[in-house]
Amino acid sequence: MITHKRGDTFDWSGSLTLTDGGENIDLSTWIPKSQLRDHNKNLVADLECTWLDASVGLVRLYAPASETSNWPIGPLAIDIQITSMDGVVVSTPTQTIHLADDNTQ
Repeated sequence: MITHKRGDTFDWSGSLTLTDGGENIDLSTWIPKSQLRDHNKNLVADLECTWLDASVGLVRLYAPASETSNWPIGPLAIDIQITSMDGVVVSTPTQTIHLADDNTQ
């Protein structure tokens, strides 16, 4: 579980790996997207989701502090979905982000 403070800039990066026959696929032509949803599956945010280096699957998720200040306190579900030019859709496992109240304001 990831903890994030409401009102702080959300800036996360990580690697995605997709293989075909044991070989890593270059994700340069795949379109990434990511959303946060609350426990009732209501949309909280469409995150800015961009490749830092698609050839190795390095992706960045981003939301400015001005947006996160409106996110609800508590658990939020997040995943990353990538779509190929052929319409193949692959999603990562869903993770939980615990959104905590920010003490210093």
